[in-house]
Amino acid sequence: MMPCPKCQSSRLVPVGQYSKLVKRGFLGAGVLIIAAVIVPIFWLVLPIWMLGSIWMYLTRPLLACEDCDHMWDPRNPKAVIQRQKAADS
Repeated sequence: MMPCPKCQSSRLVPVGQYSKLVKRGFLGAGVLIIAAVIVPIFWLVLPIWMLGSIWMYLTRPLLACEDCDHMWDPRNPKAVIQRQKAADS
C-alpha cells in the first residue's frame, strides 16, 4: 500500500463509500421496482443490481490517513475528497 500523499505516513485505514451505495444502489433499485411493476421481467434484474451495488461498495474503498485525517481514492491519488462531518445537535 502506498503512503499518504499528504504526510507520507503508513498508518492507513480503508473507508467505505456509504453515500454512493445509498444514492446509486437504492435509487437504482427503486427505479427497477417501479419498472418491474410495469414490466415484470425487471424483477430478475433487481437482485443483480443490489448485489452489484454491494460488491462495488466493498471492493472500492477509499483510503484515510490516521495521522493527518486526509482521505483519497487509491486509484486517483490527486483527487481531493471532502469528508462530510455530522451536524452537531
